[in-house]
Parts: sequence; C-alpha cells; structure tokens
Amino acid sequence: MDEILWETLTKELESNHPCVLSTVLSQSGSTPRGAGAVMLLLRNGSVLGTVGGGAVEHAVERQATECMDTGTSRLLSYCLAPNEIQDLGMVCGGSVKVHCHYFNPQDPLTRQVGQAIAKGLHRDISLWLTRRIENSGAVTEMELVTADSIVDETIKARCVRHAVMSDDSYFTLPIRLEGHAYIFGGGHIAQKLAPLLHELAFSPVIYDDRIEFTNPALFANTADTLLGSFTAIDEKINLKDDDYAVVMTRGHAHDNELLAQILRTPVTYIGLIGSRSKIGKTKAQLFELGFTEDDFNRVHTPIGLAIGAETPAEIAVSVAAEMILHRARQNGSSKVPR
Repeated sequence: MDEILWETLTKELESNHPCVLSTVLSQSGSTPRGAGAVMLLLRNGSVLGTVGGGAVEHAVERQATECMDTGTSRLLSYCLAPNEIQDLGMVCGGSVKVHCHYFNPQDPLTRQVGQAIAKGLHRDISLWLTRRIENSGAVTEMELVTADSIVDETIKARCVRHAVMSDDSYFTLPIRLEGHAYIFGGGHIAQKLAPLLHELAFSPVIYDDRIEFTNPALFANTADTLLGSFTAIDEKINLKDDDYAVVMTRGHAHDNELLAQILRTPVTYIGLIGSRSKIGKTKAQLFELGFTEDDFNRVHTPIGLAIGAETPAEIAVSVAAEMILHRARQNGSSKVPR
C-alpha cells in the first residue's frame, strides 16, 4: 500500500495522462511477491512500485509499455520453473498471474474512480479498489469502496486486509487501511523507529507527556505527534483492533500505567521494551491489578526479534521486523511460519 504510488496515479489522471497499473493477482509456489503487489508505469516511462523485481518485473514492464502504446489492458501468466511455457529462467520456482490495467483519463469511470481515490487518501479511512477483470484482461467494472460505504455482505467479504480474487472475477485490492502504530515515548529509539514504520506503511503516531518529545521537527514527514497524559490516554486516542501499541517510555511506572490501559483495548499488537527483570516486575504488578496470564501473553516482550540489536537504530529494525511478522501472520501470509 504505497500512498505515493496512488497519489501519482490520481495526479496523472488529473493531468490527462494515461498510466498502466500492473497488479499481481495470484501466485503459487515460491515467487518474489504475492497477490496485491503493484507497479505503476507512467507516460514518461518512469516506474513506481514493484511486482517482484528480476526477470518477472522486466517482462511485466515490457508488457505494460505495450499496453500504454495500444491503450489496452491484458492478463499475463508466468511460470518460474525450468522447461515450462513462458519460463523466465528464474530459480525460485512457482507461477504468477499479473494484470496490466490501462487507465484511460478520457474514460468517465476511470476519472471518477481516480477522483474518489484522491479524495479518500486524505481521509483516515480504509479504501479498496475493486475491479471485474475478464479473461481478455478488460476491466468491465470498477469501484472505489470505503469502509463507511460497505452495505452489501458480498462486498464486505472481499474488503479485508489483503488482496482477494473472488470466483466471479472481482479482484479487490486494499489501497489504504485504517490503523496506526502508536509509539508511547518519543525518545532515541522512537526517533529511529517512526521513520522506519512510516516507510513500512504502519502510520506511526508518537505519544508522549513531554512537549519537547512531541516536537514535529524530531519526526518530520514520518509521524503525527500527540502530547498527553500517560495515565489517561483515552482522552486523546481510541485504540482499535487494527492499531499497534509500542511502549518505550522513559520509566517503568509509565510502562505499567500504559499497559493497564492498553490491555483493555482490542489492539492487534502490544510491544514492551525492557530487560527480562523489568518484565518480571511488570507482569507481577499487572497480576495485582487483576490481569491474567492470557492477558500478559498478548504483550511482545522483550520487544523485537532477537537479532543482537544494541544501538537505537538496530533496536528499531528489530521492532519493525517483529511488527512486519505480526502483520503478515494477521493477513494470512503463506510465507511466514506459524
């Protein structure tokens, strides 16, 4: 979900410029990218996004260029195994189906959907692009669906956190999903973590009770910042089931205050920084407040994957990696262990 890619697509259409959106519809076996990966070819030949790199991407880019020249859309299938039809000489094995969609700025429906995407990107709401793709590659139906516009159960079943191809040839692609990564504490690690999470589409928000650590200059172009009390976070935010909570404040007491509040919310991920001795004390204090073993098992602590991280930047990488893994599992990815 690359917001810059979608913003570029809408601006191209507004400027009356055609473009071609290549999307991975399905994959099997071992392939570089899964369903939902997108690449945008502009009229000037520049490209944003990726459908996997290497020989597949080169072939798709060539086909997309032909779509741009002919003003047509098409379906592509590639087999990434030796001695198969359309073999690309790659060693990873598997197959992939890609759709190249020619976006014609002269088409009223295309312009309408482009305008809806442009408007939706400036709202804090989930967006899905749904298209009916015929075997010829032609797109016969297209609509931008927003979280507050879903009234049909069939559409609701398609609008989830990953790309969906239904039996009736509708392909539904998430463009933007609600949910933020709230980082409690704006210190050195948070200052490294926020821009990383921004690049990874986690929509980070810094929350601190000190004005100097909610200074937007510390997190320029990477995160929203909130100044508030650690003892009453519900005065500022409403944590939902698609949010992430990362607790890395300056003190043990603040961590406990935050966890006691966060554990009463449905957030999908809770991470707590700290040593194992600190974690043991935190667990004991939470039990005194009535929380259970199951409650504490929701907390990823010590936070981050065990990669031997020591510096703030390294710790930020380990935390981001753990969040990526959690997100992939939540989205049902077949590429991660359970």
